[in-house]
Amino acid sequence: FQRTTVFAIQEDSCGALWVGTLHGTYIRTGELKFEIVSDAPTNVRAICEDREGTMWLGSNDGLFRRNGDAYERLSHEFLPERDSVNDPLQMSRVNVIRMDTNGSLWIGANRALLHWKDGAFQREGRELGRQQVYDVLQSPDGCIYVAARFGLFRSHSDSSFEKVSENESAFCLMQDQTERLWVGHGDNRGLHTFAPNSADVAWNASKVYCVHRDRDGGMWVGSEGGLHHLHSGQVDDFGVEDGLPDARVQTIVPGTGDTLWLGTANGVAKWSIARGVAEPGPAELSHMSVNAGLEDSAGNLWISLATAGGYVLRQNVLTELSPLSAGHIHWFYEDSQGDIWIGHEAGLFRDHQGEILQITDAALDALKGPRFLCHYVAGDGTLWLGTSNGIARYKSGRFETFPPECGIRADNIERLAADNDGHLWFGGRDGLFHAPIEEFDGFTRGDVSRIASYRVEGFERFPPIPAFSQGCLVSDHTLWIVGERGLTQLPVDSAKIPAGAPDVQIENVFVDGTETGFQQGFDYRSGARRLMLKFVVVAVAFPQQVCVRYRVDGYDTQWIDARGDCVAHYTDLRPGDYTFRVAARQGNEAWAEAEPVQFVVLPRWWETRLFQLSSLVGFLGLITLGVQLRTTRMRTANEMLRREIRERARAESEVRQRQDELARVSRAVSMGELTTSIAHEVKQPLFAIVSNAQTARRLLDADPPDINEVREALGDIASDGDRASRIIDHVRSLVQKAPTPVSELDLNDVARSALQLFQPEIRSRGLLIDAQLAPDLPKVNGSAIELEQVILNFLINAAQAMTSHTHCGQQLTLHTVHLDDAVELSVEDQGIGFGEGNMDRLFEPFYTTKPDGTGMGLAINRTIVHRHGGRIWATRNAVRGMTFHFSLPVSRSNKT
Repeated sequence: FQRTTVFAIQEDSCGALWVGTLHGTYIRTGELKFEIVSDAPTNVRAICEDREGTMWLGSNDGLFRRNGDAYERLSHEFLPERDSVNDPLQMSRVNVIRMDTNGSLWIGANRALLHWKDGAFQREGRELGRQQVYDVLQSPDGCIYVAARFGLFRSHSDSSFEKVSENESAFCLMQDQTERLWVGHGDNRGLHTFAPNSADVAWNASKVYCVHRDRDGGMWVGSEGGLHHLHSGQVDDFGVEDGLPDARVQTIVPGTGDTLWLGTANGVAKWSIARGVAEPGPAELSHMSVNAGLEDSAGNLWISLATAGGYVLRQNVLTELSPLSAGHIHWFYEDSQGDIWIGHEAGLFRDHQGEILQITDAALDALKGPRFLCHYVAGDGTLWLGTSNGIARYKSGRFETFPPECGIRADNIERLAADNDGHLWFGGRDGLFHAPIEEFDGFTRGDVSRIASYRVEGFERFPPIPAFSQGCLVSDHTLWIVGERGLTQLPVDSAKIPAGAPDVQIENVFVDGTETGFQQGFDYRSGARRLMLKFVVVAVAFPQQVCVRYRVDGYDTQWIDARGDCVAHYTDLRPGDYTFRVAARQGNEAWAEAEPVQFVVLPRWWETRLFQLSSLVGFLGLITLGVQLRTTRMRTANEMLRREIRERARAESEVRQRQDELARVSRAVSMGELTTSIAHEVKQPLFAIVSNAQTARRLLDADPPDINEVREALGDIASDGDRASRIIDHVRSLVQKAPTPVSELDLNDVARSALQLFQPEIRSRGLLIDAQLAPDLPKVNGSAIELEQVILNFLINAAQAMTSHTHCGQQLTLHTVHLDDAVELSVEDQGIGFGEGNMDRLFEPFYTTKPDGTGMGLAINRTIVHRHGGRIWATRNAVRGMTFHFSLPVSRSNKT
């Protein structure tokens, strides 16, 4: 069998060993000798011998049975007529064949569960649907368990099946001597166990509403079909014929003596336990559907109605509980003070001496306005309350609350009970749970942050019993639970989770798909990209309550949730030392950790320290060499750059000198053009001086001489001499070679100085000038001489343009204006102007339209204005002539 796969092994009644393999079926004929069974199918996955000694084989090709010397394939002729169209025997793989205690066979196929009985097949387990069946097991009580693709199923006495686990693949089953069921799961879920007989149906009925235990230990059950008494192993049934107002008994209330109050769908009856008959209840309560009730110590009867609200019967007077008329009343309870506690849809109420008030407490606010659905009174007087949003209890005069987020894992608590071992049992729409009462005490003291509660296997979908309070009680270590399917009897000891943490073990380690030993640690080269570590969780009671986590110390910064997959994958781990750890826990218990596995990822040759250090030294050497070469190049380049900078500075200095010289020459040329004006300006004070000197001589010749008049004439001579000196200094400053100083100045003053020098030229040419100087003009930084040169050039050009032709205008205008952060000066003439094609060349050097012009005036103007950080331009006037502009930035002091 070394070159085949073995699926099944079975020993027959004669001691022969049968082996089902991928390639056929073998039978042992000697000590170590096997022979292939002729005519037997291949891919045999199940082998079974029935009571008649017939061998049955299940394979990928269907179900086969030994018939004489050959094997026949069973087909739809053995199935009920309704299943003949879809033949699961020939179309499906058979995974398992089991014989029960009655000698019938259970066949688990790929899409069906079949039962061979009395020579024919029946399809079983309609609740399973068409999923794969992997294993079948019969428990000592005759219950059939089915391991299927989507969970574990259990049969009931009515041949129906119920799912008893979550959606986890169940592959194989085994029951030990203690009758615990062991389940092997697929999808890396491991091995789990639970007590299969923990929940038995003690009384079947269409619906059970309430259960009560009398003083003799008998159980009284109210159901859809009447009243039932369970005692001494027998059941007595009572109905309408025994005096009940209605067959539907919804509540059982203990009365005085040996009586019980029975609330039905059609009134109340008083039951005599001794006589076994029902007496009519108060006429006032007839035709009322009663859900809950209480006979208090004063003999008053409290009841709630199925519709809403409730009543109290005091001395044959029926009084409505008017404060509670809106909404359902779920239960009543009398405390030691004689006060009646009432659980209601709207909250918790208490009747004190006939006055009903709602109980308010800051602790109850944590339950966020709950409905109080059920209650349980413990032996020490503690009142436990089941609500729509958790559990509350009243102990030693104070309330304590336990919402779902504290760990009880259930809401809509409709059943409450406590056993003799200190466990609280509670059920809601999320299932049936239990938790040690000490956990609740520890949570109240602050010793634990969460309550360790456990779900009872088989009660994942707990049937609700809205508005009925008597849903659960404990008697003789047995939990009695009412519900839709009847009365369920649950042994509390076998339903509890076994003590001890789950056992988690590391199973296999694979490096790039190759398994490696890990018990003493292991190592591998970092070139391997995939590391897979498999682990198992062994013998855990409830799989849905198991949490598994893992981490690799040295790589993971926190634990990783396994999320149901018992395998860890890592890729491209860096060289180094690591430790793999895996832990599991049950519910909220402490974590149990497997023996950690240490491993080393070895570096490849280029990842070794020596290679890395050598590479680092070589790399640093190359960097040093590169830096030196780069430094040498940069030093040479810097020296060349310094030379270029020096040469450029010298060239710029020379250019500046040439520009200054050119500007001086331009000013000299302008002065030459203004010779007549300058001579006129100088001639006026000289003429005055001569006239005043002659006057002074006449005055001195007089007898007597008029000294005062002479003194006044001499003063005029001095004044006119100063005026002539200023004119000469002004002209000399415009043509001198010395550097022009830069200062903060008023552009209006510069314009006035230029106009004063140019005024005789204007008069000589017969022109008019209009100086429109803006008041409060901010100051600018610049050279007054250079700026006056620009203004004079504008004025000279304008005057020449206006006198070159007879049809030109005679008005010349000079403007100054403040624009944002600049000051603008413009000179507008009425001359002949420029053509559109010449506008772009106005400020080019050597460009001129005058026969005797040099073309340097406007070019020098542009250089001067740009040097002052300004802008220069020209525009054509709408009628005739040109306007030349320049603007300068306002000085910083003026901006501030």
